[in-house]
Amino acid sequence: MQFANGPTIPFRDSGTRHREGNIEFKYLLKGREGSPQNYELSVVRTTDRFYGPPHRHNFDQVRFVLKGKFGQPGRLELQTGEVGYYPEGTPYQIDSGDTEVLLLQFGGAAGHGFTHYDELRKSYPILAEKGEFKDGIFRWHTPPAGTAKQQDGYEALWELINGKPLVYPKARYHNPVLMDPRAFDWSPTRDIGVQVKHLGRFTERDITVGQVRIEAGARAALDSPDTVRLLYVVEGSGRIGGQELGAGCAFEILQGQTHSVSADSDMVLLDMLLPRFEAGESVPATRVTSEATA
Repeated sequence: MQFANGPTIPFRDSGTRHREGNIEFKYLLKGREGSPQNYELSVVRTTDRFYGPPHRHNFDQVRFVLKGKFGQPGRLELQTGEVGYYPEGTPYQIDSGDTEVLLLQFGGAAGHGFTHYDELRKSYPILAEKGEFKDGIFRWHTPPAGTAKQQDGYEALWELINGKPLVYPKARYHNPVLMDPRAFDWSPTRDIGVQVKHLGRFTERDITVGQVRIEAGARAALDSPDTVRLLYVVEGSGRIGGQELGAGCAFEILQGQTHSVSADSDMVLLDMLLPRFEAGESVPATRVTSEATA
C-alpha cells in the first residue's frame, strides 16, 4: 500500500513553464508507468496569477480546492471545498490567483494513460532550446515538417516524449463537471458509524468521486474489487495499519485489496476510483523511444 504523510512533504518547483505563472507541487502518490491506470496525486500551489489558455488533455483530472478559487471565472470556477472532474478531450481554461488544490491526474477511459511530471521535467529543457513557452503556448523557432508554428505547451512536450502526434479522445462531456459536496447528503453503509457521499460516476469505465465519513471510534473496511482506489484525508485523525492518519495524508488501495481504517476523531476522506479496465484488455500504446529519454 502506498501512503503519503502530506504535511511532511515539501512543495517543489514544477521544473517546467508550459503553463504561465508560479506553480509548485507537493507529490503524494504515483501510479505505474505504462499502465492505462497510471496516475499522479499531488497538492498544487499557485501564487499571483496562474493562467492556462483554452486547452484539453488526453487524460483525466479531478481537482479538490483546499484554498482559494480555481478555473475559469464564472460558472466554471471551483470554490474552496468544491470538486471538479475534468475529462479527457474536454476543453477548459484556467485563470486563477493564490490557490491550493488537490490534483489527481490519471489515464482516462480511452486508455491513453498518463505522463508523469518527472518526464515533462526531463523533456522541458530539450524543447525549450527549439522554441519559446509563453502564455501556455509553445512557439517553434523552426517547426518540424507537418507541425504547426505554435501549439499547446503540454501537447508539445507530450509529442516529444512519445515521438508521435497527440491524438485527443473524442469529448464525452461538453464541459468539466463541478460538484459541491456540501449539497449532498450522507448515506449509511454496512459499517456502523461510516457514511458516504456519492458525488459522481463518469464514463463507461465507472470513474467515481465521493466522500467517506468515519465517526470517532468507528472503523471502516475499505476495499477496491476491480480498480485502483485513492483516498485523501480532508479532516480528522485516525490510522490505517501502523500509519497514523491526519489531514493531508493520502493512501492507495490496489485492486483486490481491503484495508481497515479507524477514526480517533470524526474523519472525512475524499474518495476516488480510477477507470476500470479488464485484465488483458487491449489499450492504445502510449510510449515510444524519443530523444527526450535518450
